[in-house]
Amino acid sequence: MPRRCKITVLKCNFDKELAPDWVQRPCQAMHVGDAYITDGEHGDKMPQGFCYMAWESLRTIAVTIASGGKVFGLYDTYTGACPNGGRPVIFLLEPYEEEGN
Repeated sequence: MPRRCKITVLKCNFDKELAPDWVQRPCQAMHVGDAYITDGEHGDKMPQGFCYMAWESLRTIAVTIASGGKVFGLYDTYTGACPNGGRPVIFLLEPYEEEGN
């Protein structure tokens, strides 16, 4: 069975001082509690419906976790963020196993 990484939205931040003038609220593409599972033979494919920019910043860590590796050689899980400085979304990445396996 292919390995996967579960990516859960922990927090959607908004910093009016750092966000461009046209941005008035937190990211609307993601919501606290949303969960995504990586796809692909090696868990290396972006989950359907996931933000491309967030995926690009988290992909290496997600693939490490999906492959059974440890982040920085130490950790099974990781807390990371998308690169949007004015309204970053914070994620928890962790190994995922389908129930019954």
